[in-house]
Amino acid sequence: MNTSNSTINNNLTLAIINIYIPPTASQLLAWIIAEILTCGIGAIANVILLLVILFHQPLRQSSSSMLIAHSILIDLYTCPIAVSVGAIPTYLGPDYPRSEIYCRFAPLWVYLVYPAEAWATMLLAIHRLAASLSPFQFAKLKTRRAIFILVALPWCATLSIVAWQVRPTAKYRMIPGTAGGCVYQIGDPQAAFLSTLFGTYLPTAVAGFCYLSFLVKTVWDSQKRGQSLRVKQRLEISRTLMLSFVWHCVALYPVMIVVTTFSGAYNTLPQLRFGMKWLLDSLCALNPVCSASCIGIICMSVQIFP
Repeated sequence: MNTSNSTINNNLTLAIINIYIPPTASQLLAWIIAEILTCGIGAIANVILLLVILFHQPLRQSSSSMLIAHSILIDLYTCPIAVSVGAIPTYLGPDYPRSEIYCRFAPLWVYLVYPAEAWATMLLAIHRLAASLSPFQFAKLKTRRAIFILVALPWCATLSIVAWQVRPTAKYRMIPGTAGGCVYQIGDPQAAFLSTLFGTYLPTAVAGFCYLSFLVKTVWDSQKRGQSLRVKQRLEISRTLMLSFVWHCVALYPVMIVVTTFSGAYNTLPQLRFGMKWLLDSLCALNPVCSASCIGIICMSVQIFP
């Protein structure tokens, strides 16, 4: 349940326009090996989790199973495809520039999944919080129609964000970069801010609020009702979901801080640049660890995770 964002990837490329010190062959090789191993392991883990959800009967009975599977599918696409396509310009370097057409439509097959994952995580968090606060009203969110809307909404929001960028007249769009690959042309700062706001900050803030509220309520219930098995398992789920959100922030926001605040060091230190890229790309690969923990707890008692 991963979370990642298109604007971060764009800034990673945008930051190297003016001053760019290329990596050595050994640094590039080490980074490629780390990316392949991390994303390969992440892809396998996501496949295993998806198969568990599809074929394990208790999980199929959970109303949240489709939402979890949706997030896993996004991570499964991100690990082998989006990360790989996004890493190709880094490997090729400035000697292999991208075309105008390629860069213009790159958000559709590379960066589209990042805000979609953020929105999927946010809606899953809202779904879990609603189940905790009002079990009776939560019944309305367990219907097939409600689940379909919760799965479709992230893509509607993401397509709205990306479609605005691929317009022929868009001032905030991707163009070929002088250092290779594609960079964002920020001719409209307001559009760039709104894209980041609705693609990253808003879903992250809402998901964090929901998971924190879920954790606080579960702790309150544990003190009020005692440490029953049901309460202990719900507390473990809330901690796991909160851990997933914390990992999302750890993988996402340090990159933003480094690129925007320490751009000089980022441009001139290939080790730092590769480290930040790996941290961001590992988000989709290491998310299954949190998902597996949550799924294992659900298997213990599907009654506590309706």
